[in-house]
Amino acid sequence: MSPLALVLIAQAATAAPLALWDFESDDGGFVSGGETAQWAWGEPSAGPGGAADGTRAWSTVLDGPHLNDTVDTLTLPPLDLQGITRPVLGFAHWYELDTRGAGDAAWVEARMDAAWVRLEPAYGYPSPTGFTGQSNGWEEAWYDLSGVNDLADVRFVLSADVSVALSGWTVDAVQLESGDAIPPAVKSVTGPGESVELGPLLEVVAEVRDDVEVEGVDIIWSADGGPADRAALTTDGNDLWTGGIPPVPPGTQLTWWLEATDGANTTVTRAQQSRVYLPAPTGLEGPDDRVVGRSVRLSWTAPTSSWSRVDHVVYADGEPVASSVGPEATVPVAGRDPTLVVRARFDTPFGVAEGDPSIPLVVDLAYPTLTTLSPGEGFQGDRMRVGLQGEDLLLAADAAVASLGAGVGVVGLSVIDVNSATLELEIEEDASPGTRDLLLVTDDAVVPFPAAFTVLSGEDRPALRSVEPAVVSQDARDTLRLRLTTTPSEADTNLKLDAGPGVVVESLSLDGDSVLAIVAVTSDAPIGERALVLDDGTRLLEGATLRVRKAVAPPSQVCGTAPGTSGHGLGLLGLALLAVRRRRRVARRHDASR
Repeated sequence: MSPLALVLIAQAATAAPLALWDFESDDGGFVSGGETAQWAWGEPSAGPGGAADGTRAWSTVLDGPHLNDTVDTLTLPPLDLQGITRPVLGFAHWYELDTRGAGDAAWVEARMDAAWVRLEPAYGYPSPTGFTGQSNGWEEAWYDLSGVNDLADVRFVLSADVSVALSGWTVDAVQLESGDAIPPAVKSVTGPGESVELGPLLEVVAEVRDDVEVEGVDIIWSADGGPADRAALTTDGNDLWTGGIPPVPPGTQLTWWLEATDGANTTVTRAQQSRVYLPAPTGLEGPDDRVVGRSVRLSWTAPTSSWSRVDHVVYADGEPVASSVGPEATVPVAGRDPTLVVRARFDTPFGVAEGDPSIPLVVDLAYPTLTTLSPGEGFQGDRMRVGLQGEDLLLAADAAVASLGAGVGVVGLSVIDVNSATLELEIEEDASPGTRDLLLVTDDAVVPFPAAFTVLSGEDRPALRSVEPAVVSQDARDTLRLRLTTTPSEADTNLKLDAGPGVVVESLSLDGDSVLAIVAVTSDAPIGERALVLDDGTRLLEGATLRVRKAVAPPSQVCGTAPGTSGHGLGLLGLALLAVRRRRRVARRHDASR
């Protein structure tokens, strides 16, 4: 509630009009006089920049400041006032007069009994010296001319001292009426300002005076541009009128004004705009340092109101994210540097309603974000590696733990840098298919990433279909063809084969849906079956076995041997020599037969 300077914007008079001078077609017969005769009729370009009604008016100077060190007058035209019941002079005027030093002032005076007497306007001058300082825009003034014989005995007076000339005095729309021509004056109003808290009554107090008697004062209002309502104010009998507007829903934009009447005239004040609100929490506080995570702890001071408080709602970047009965909450946040506000909710005659927002709080937030989990799916029974990449994860070696829920074991987590890591997963054969949330725990935060990974049915799990040959010998070198159910995802550089002890993998290469493996078997490689495990860079492929058997002895000599030798241990050179000898014997037999 605050005092308001309200300008009267309409008066409806029922007194009898006698004369009206609008100055549009002529100067009305007014006479400029005094020491410099500076009063002029025309279109004001200085001061108010125009007339009160139409385009022309009388002004001390039309296009600039008034003259100094002078007293000048503007006398009204002749008009016999004798026999008129209570003649009243009214006019619109605008003034800007300096108050420093001796000061400049303006007034109206009348000649009575051969002497000029300063007249007092209805409701008085703003200063003991008359009109001075600045008017509140165009104003209206009224003078009771009872006792004045002729209108030519009335004049406007401007008195200017020797220093500081301002825009002066401008007069327009002069009228003469008889009877009760003076409307009530609304001297001051205390009422809803631009914003007003919702209460049981939006109170208005007005000082209203009339030269006869104020018959009534009403407050009139419109809610959000709807139909107007009105309520009567009551008086204490000493010019004070009180009342108000009953409650309206919070958030309503009110337009309101006063109407005061003396039974013959009505004064309407300029319309005011007021937004009705409920109070906001104050002192919203959060963490002092940068936050790493997805939630922050907030506290604030709860507002008080005429209405019971229900709870508080916290908003992050305009979206509700948490509620709390008390003045604190742990609030989920997202994005970078979110803006947080809190609103209280109240139980009002219009239901539960929110109040105004608190002063916003911007949180310095490092919001962990998962950009990639690759691959983002695995099969029942899989053993695999998954690459994790994100932003603001702040990972540290030996200080990060990950979980994908029941049936999916994270058996290893290797931190690459603050925003990337490799997860080693073992998915159980009976793990439930479907999406899984990844829960990442670091020194700074516990961060969930919803639906980050999917468990697929093991029926389609990539595997080793077969190996050819399926048997290798000790102390032998061979090429194995590993046939796969799918093509490896990391084709050529990340392939690794584990064939068990004693089988050395010399090279691996991709050939369609097969992998060719050149292996060397040591002489002491364990005999028997062993499972093959192919690492394609992402997952471990199983399903085929390789059998290692004893070394095969070379074949024994058939057609004789050299003295002192046996067929065992000849080696490749001995076998070659035996073959040459055998071919020579066959050739000699052929020659002899001819």
